[in-house]
Amino acid sequence: MQVQVRARDNFSVFERDALVRAIEVRIIGYGEITSICARSMMVSSQGKEETIGTLLLELPPWDTQRTTTEIGEDLCNLSLISQAFCWA
Repeated sequence: MQVQVRARDNFSVFERDALVRAIEVRIIGYGEITSICARSMMVSSQGKEETIGTLLLELPPWDTQRTTTEIGEDLCNLSLISQAFCWA
């Protein structure tokens, strides 16, 4: 599962990294995530929002876990990820 981290401001590289790390820390405690690979990035965009990082979430084997959609919904419902960026 991949989570994109987006922001609406002109953040420095250090601020972007801190925001991505803060989200990583919030997600690490969630029981159904076996590992996380986080990456902050400096990408310019034309819109109001820009992607400042991505988190790749490793889930347990497919035959022992709930569906990815259910896990994603739980992450949104637990306010681990902003509701504004949660899509079913």
